[in-house]
Amino acid sequence: METKDASPTRNRYNYKVETPHNCVRKVRKLRGLSLEQLAEITGLTFQNISNVERGSVNMRAKNWLRLAQALGVSAEDLANPDYDPEKNLP
Repeated sequence: METKDASPTRNRYNYKVETPHNCVRKVRKLRGLSLEQLAEITGLTFQNISNVERGSVNMRAKNWLRLAQALGVSAEDLANPDYDPEKNLP
């Protein structure tokens, strides 16, 4: 069974592009949150968040909004491949 690579991909100009699942993981870690803590804050399961971070599932829009709100960023930023959480977090 093939697994998805969680590393940033590169676009046609060879720039690193963050995928949404990588962005979720980065923001969570920059905020100092464990998977368990984020699950408790959002009401989502630990497994669901873990699957999102690995890129193995797509999340429903309402849950994506809950996740973004808990992380203190917009849902658009989480989905934006040009968003760099290390530079743009408030």
